[in-house]
Amino acid sequence: MTSINPIQYLTKQGLTISITDNKLNVKPSNRVTKEIANYIKQHKDIIKSELLAHSQPLEKISQLTELSPIQYNWLNQIAHILQVTPEYLLQHKLIDQSDLVELIDKPLVIVASTIKAGYYWIKQK
Repeated sequence: MTSINPIQYLTKQGLTISITDNKLNVKPSNRVTKEIANYIKQHKDIIKSELLAHSQPLEKISQLTELSPIQYNWLNQIAHILQVTPEYLLQHKLIDQSDLVELIDKPLVIVASTIKAGYYWIKQK
């Protein structure tokens, strides 16, 4: 049995999770059931450490603030698969605004594999 990443689990539940001042924010809050609240409490430390590891406190890319919660979660999942930050994907033009619309419904693994096989990924690595 494979264990799922807590952030991926919450995303599959239709939730967006972020961290501000070491406090977790889960939206939309009306979708948080008792079961989900207990799951978050149980995995709180893992969730916080993952979110903190992928954040750049003072250097936010303006593009990230323009994303819908679904696009933001999608971008985070692609970044997680590729073991980079969402900011890295945007800064190096591995993903752009049109990708966030056109590829949002495509399988994450296929999108990540395509990025990894592309010229710009190879050039950066």
